[in-house]
Amino acid sequence: MSGGTTTLNIGGYGVGVIQQPPTLNIGGYGVGIIQGAQPSFSITSYTQSVSVAPGGQLSINVTVTNNGDANGAVDIKLKDPNGVEVDSKQVAVDPNQSSTVTLTGTAPTQEGTYIYTVEVYNMDTNQVDDSKTVTVNVQSQPQPQPSGGGSENNTIYIIVIIIVIILLLILISVSRRR
Repeated sequence: MSGGTTTLNIGGYGVGVIQQPPTLNIGGYGVGIIQGAQPSFSITSYTQSVSVAPGGQLSINVTVTNNGDANGAVDIKLKDPNGVEVDSKQVAVDPNQSSTVTLTGTAPTQEGTYIYTVEVYNMDTNQVDDSKTVTVNVQSQPQPQPSGGGSENNTIYIIVIIIVIILLLILISVSRRR
């Protein structure tokens, strides 16, 4: 072999016999590993913050795109502030395609602001390809304000009725003078 590369594909990896420059010299030939096509995932859209009542249900939408050269499987995980996995969904995504999932969990029972993490675990490479933080605001829901027994609304209606009666009396008076 003179200056060329011969590649043998074994388990998704190419094993190449390279004349120059040798990575490992065996019998005058360099042997190197040429990595094959792999998926690569990124979070392209997600719920960045959510407000929920103490102990309420939270929902996080996550869109993952495969930017790699091969189809692959991804495990999309929602982790609480302590790093404990709350929910996960596994999906297969073709190259240059996206998939959207909804992750759910139960909010803490104490009011406050909590930082959760969405993590994209590439099941083909066994590594985390991307992660984002989600702000979870836990707060009591505002109570509806009572209408005050309707006294304010009744006053307005009475004033409107009086104005309409006065206008009618003026119209009748003007029409009689003609």
